[in-house]
Amino acid sequence: MKPRRSLAWIALVATAALVTVRLLTPHEPKFEGKPLSAWVMMLHPSGRGYDPKDFEEQSRIHERGVEAVRAIGTNALPFLLQEVRVRDRPLKRAFMRLVERQSIIRFRWASAEDRRLRAVSGFEALGPVGVSAVPALLDLFAGDPDVAFCASAAVVSIGPGAVIPLTHALTNASPIVRTHAAAALGYFHSQAEPAIPTFITLMRDADFNVRLTVASSLGHIGGRPEDVVSALIRGLEDPSASVRDNSALSLGRFGPQAGVAAPALRKMIRDKRDPMGDAARALVRVDPEAAAEAGVR
Repeated sequence: MKPRRSLAWIALVATAALVTVRLLTPHEPKFEGKPLSAWVMMLHPSGRGYDPKDFEEQSRIHERGVEAVRAIGTNALPFLLQEVRVRDRPLKRAFMRLVERQSIIRFRWASAEDRRLRAVSGFEALGPVGVSAVPALLDLFAGDPDVAFCASAAVVSIGPGAVIPLTHALTNASPIVRTHAAAALGYFHSQAEPAIPTFITLMRDADFNVRLTVASSLGHIGGRPEDVVSALIRGLEDPSASVRDNSALSLGRFGPQAGVAAPALRKMIRDKRDPMGDAARALVRVDPEAAAEAGVR
């Protein structure tokens, strides 16, 4: 009897907690009578109540959610920013486990991860309309890693309007912020060319993660080979094997435009500093004849 009574108390406390959270939550914009959170749930798989095998229905529900979020427009930003930064505290996780043990009242819990991913989907729906949220999202780069990851994804989904703020973030005092900014800029490909001068400087950054990410993103951006190739050749001599590998991969993406890197790539192979074969594959792409001479296929 006592266990059942305890579980009943847990259910009542949980109900009170949910009511309190609802009362304290900032006003949520609506569209056609539904709150924004209901529309955002339609954008992320965990929030959809339909058979995932039904592609047509899946697409219809998703498009309806996109339409609603876009109709709400910039009024959606405060809510999306609030959701992208949520975290499940240890106490909350323990409380959720306790509540799941009772069957008196059923709750539909959304984990912090699901809420963050739904928020990212909301930013994707808004696209360039959400550009005013970029500074607030960049502020999240230095915090919780899971929150920072979603903030970075949200910034990328906003589009090219985020390139200049991200370029400025490359000079942030925090190496974590520099790393996230460099990774995000790589997704913009040629649109991120304005950041290349700063990227070249960061190839000498004191932080390993910054150099690693910059070496990779330079290959994805793919512009200004006359400047970038030299920086990546220097990257082949980096103390970190991972940075050397990423530099080789990026050189390979430039193809024949990085032909001058062939001697450095051959040296990397000859010195047995290419365990993953990245330098060998890059050599084939930048200078097939030099690769053949080195016995690389």
